[in-house]
Parts: sequence; structure tokens; C-alpha cells
Amino acid sequence: MKQVQSIPGSDRHQHWFMLRTRQQLEHFNEVPWISKQSRAFLADKVPSNINYTAVKALCIEDAFAHETDFIDIPPSIHLFPSLEYLRLPKKYVPHLQQGEIPASVRVLEIMGKGTVTFLDKLSFPQIEWLKGLPTALKFAKDTFPHLRHLTLRLDSHRTMLPVLAELDQLETLGIGPNHDGAVFAAIGEDRLTTLALGSGKIQTLDGIERLQSLVAVSLTNMDKLENIDGLARLSKLSEVNITWCANLSNYDPLLRISTLQHVEIFSCKKFDMLNYGPKLQSLPLKTMRMPH
Repeated sequence: MKQVQSIPGSDRHQHWFMLRTRQQLEHFNEVPWISKQSRAFLADKVPSNINYTAVKALCIEDAFAHETDFIDIPPSIHLFPSLEYLRLPKKYVPHLQQGEIPASVRVLEIMGKGTVTFLDKLSFPQIEWLKGLPTALKFAKDTFPHLRHLTLRLDSHRTMLPVLAELDQLETLGIGPNHDGAVFAAIGEDRLTTLALGSGKIQTLDGIERLQSLVAVSLTNMDKLENIDGLARLSKLSEVNITWCANLSNYDPLLRISTLQHVEIFSCKKFDMLNYGPKLQSLPLKTMRMPH
């Protein structure tokens, strides 16, 4: 199946962990699966045998047992000229300064529960992909003027919805929780090709037809969803992934999508395999994954 673009460096096994204290490093090395798959070093004592140019993915890590009081990005991060992916703890965001994130970084991931806001005075034009799950990120359009890919957890006030329409270069969006169709009205309709909706109380996809540029739609953990008729009104839709949507039982709209090429349905309790299996198999699909 054609996959929605993955985040460079998002596989934890690719990460080089930059730790801030000796205690963190010792804890890191005590965990067998981590120490075998990744390499950790102290921010102020980068090993001399590291090939700086080869490092493309880096985490500043404080998520283990020993929290630190550091809130600044260590200057040694600028030793890696090929760095493309950077993961930061949430607590670093309010204290970010202009120029702290290397110009080579294209993907920024923020980790940690809760909500955090980027200062309005900051601008990171080099960032093309911003990932904020489970963190609820808040930022202005000018903070990431060239953003093309966004994974966003909405806060309880859905503060970021008005900003979405201003992100005129956005191509892929993962967003949740979704309690109604407000997200469809908020998204700029010209460029978005991939939309991933996750969690929330939304019951119908009415309004999604406004986004006629969509090629791929993913629906995950949407237990209240009962109506996907809107998908059949998307003229370019070629890929649909539906997982963990417990109350969805009517999959007829999929049969009416003439452009459909890829379908995946997984762990949806009310999916009737005996009914819809043969019907979906009769479509000229390139790939199809369904429960056995």
C-alpha cells in the first residue's frame, strides 16, 4: 500500500540521544533494547569518534528517570552539519531563541504531555515538518512560514483552527481530537493532499468534500464515527485507511469512489467482512488490507 510520508528520523532506532547529565546516560545504558539500537552521549562531552556529518537524527532526551533543570538547547547541537530531524522535550519550547535550531533541520518533533506555545517573535523558515503529538502545540503562521507537513493535537479551546487556513503551503495534516466538522472549514483547501483524523466525537465526515485536493484520508480511533459519505464526494481520493473506528458499520461509500486504489481497514468492530470483503475485492484496487 502507498504510505503517507513518514517523518525522517522518526524511527526511535535511528536516533542519537544527546543527554544532559551523567545519571541520564547511565540510565540509558541500563536499558538493553535502547543501548543496542541507539547511541547516547552527553551534550557537553561529544565522543571524538562520532562522525558528525553522518548524524541526521538527534534527540535531546530528558524523558528517563532523572529529570534535569536544563531548558536550553546545548550549543553542541551545531556540530552536526547534516542534521535533518530534531526531537525536543516540550519544556524547551517556551525558552527557544532565534538561531538555536540548526538551519539544516527540516523536521521538528516536540515530545511531552500538555500544551506549549512558541513565542511569536520566533521564526523557523527551515522547518518543513512539525510533529506535536501528544503535545498540543500553539504557534503563529509566521513561526513556521514554510510548513508543509503538520501533526497537531488540538487543545481544549481548539486555538489552532484559525491558524490552519493561513498555512498555505500545508500538504499533509494529522489532527485530533475532532468533535465536529469544524476542521474541514478551517483547513486551506488548495494544497492539502493527505488528511489524518484521529480521535474525537465526530459522527460524520460531512464537509470534507470542501477539500477536493485530498488524495489520502486516514481515520483512526474515532469511536463515534458512523457516516463516511463525504469520502465519496472527493474527486481525487485514492487511499483510505480506517482503523479502530468501533461504531462504523456502513462502508458503502467506499464502493462509490471511482478513483480508489488503496484501502486498509483494521480493528473496526462493526466491519462486516462477509458483506464488504467480496465487494471491495471486486474493485480495481492496487492494494487492499482487511481483517482475515
